[in-house]
Amino acid sequence: MNKNTTFVGIAGIGYDIPADRMTSEHMAEMSGIPVTVLTEKIGMHRKSVADADDHPTQMAIRAARRSLEAARMDASEVDIVIFCGGSPQDFGLGFPAATIQAALGVTKSQAFELRNSCNGANLALHTCKSLLLADPTLQTGLVVCAEKWSTILDYSDPQNLPLFILADGAAAAVVSKYVTSNRLLAYEGMTDGRFAEHIIVKQGGTRHPVGPSGPLAFLRAESHDDYASLLETVYLSNYAQVIQRAVEKSGCKMADIRFAILNQNFEKLILAILENMGLTRDHTWWSLTENGHLGSVDVLYCLAKALEAGRIEPGNRVVLASSALGFTWAASVLHFL
Repeated sequence: MNKNTTFVGIAGIGYDIPADRMTSEHMAEMSGIPVTVLTEKIGMHRKSVADADDHPTQMAIRAARRSLEAARMDASEVDIVIFCGGSPQDFGLGFPAATIQAALGVTKSQAFELRNSCNGANLALHTCKSLLLADPTLQTGLVVCAEKWSTILDYSDPQNLPLFILADGAAAAVVSKYVTSNRLLAYEGMTDGRFAEHIIVKQGGTRHPVGPSGPLAFLRAESHDDYASLLETVYLSNYAQVIQRAVEKSGCKMADIRFAILNQNFEKLILAILENMGLTRDHTWWSLTENGHLGSVDVLYCLAKALEAGRIEPGNRVVLASSALGFTWAASVLHFL
């Protein structure tokens, strides 16, 4: 193997999705929103919810081990561990990347957190690739995503409807210079900070220190009207732009893209994004119906499921695209050989 290779690919993906489900009927009962809004307008029938005693790093460690098994690699080969997640983690202040590193028995790697909410996987893949290519002594990285949104969701307020889709789970990808079956071609990201404080958890920071559980402890949408306006005027436009720029950077044309993995948002939005790319629902992997929106986990989990099902064929160029609170958008292009 030529160790002077100039490309990096995904050697294996693993995931850990809780078996327990919260149904749309249950969410409708708690919120007073008609169940058809969840099942027909949003397109979700149930979502994954972790047990009270199952935490992000535990799900992350299981997913990481499975990704190493899929890659047929030993943890001793890992040079970089990158953890990303947008939800609360095990502790108010903790170091999940180091916790995962220790649990896997990785001793020689650097380990750090990267926070870009639901764009975490896309950005972490790009960051890992960049670090590997910049340093000839580094060969393999591990990108790990884990979310446990269930602890900060308030279903009693119908205004939080856009957040009901958030779910729990973990996924991990082994990224290596030694991969010959696929290549990470290009990445693009963008942020519109005007909406940075539109959906946040207020309690727990210096402005609102930790106190008794109450409204400030939950993830809240400040105004549903503003959120709807955002989707209509900015969201889809920026999603399309970030995908187009990533495709151009990859040296491909949009017509070359045969499959797209999108973060699992409202069904209408996903179909609109696919249509803009010249694709249909047959050209993606759909998990919102059964799993909800897994945050940063979505793109890796859906990519793994699509590969397992044989939906991605040799020669296919695939886009991984995501959006995140903040608001930010990101896209990566992969070539499967």
